[in-house]
Amino acid sequence: MDVVHWLLENGLEVPVKSSCVMCPYRDRATWQKIKMSGNGDWQKAVEADEAIRHKCLGYTCYVSNQRKPLGECDFSSQEDHGQMAMWEAEECSGNCFL
Repeated sequence: MDVVHWLLENGLEVPVKSSCVMCPYRDRATWQKIKMSGNGDWQKAVEADEAIRHKCLGYTCYVSNQRKPLGECDFSSQEDHGQMAMWEAEECSGNCFL
C-alpha cells in the first residue's frame, strides 16, 4: 500500500522529505526552496560544498550539478526570468493534431 495514501487515510500528517543538507541529488526547485527558507540549511549546504571542493585528489568537487560553488549557482526558473509558462492549468487537453 502506498505509504502517503495510508497516512492520509488514517488522519496522519505526511512528513516532509528528508535528506542531508548537502545532498547532490536535489533539483533546481528544491535548492531554490532551501535557499529561500531562511532556516539556516542554505548556509550549512554552502559550507559543506566548500568543504568538499578539493577533497578528492585531482578533482574539483561540487554539490550542484552546475559544477560551480553552490553560493554562485542560479536556481531560479525560466519563469522567474520572465519566460511564460507553456502549460497553464487545464490549458492543454492532450489532443494536439487529432
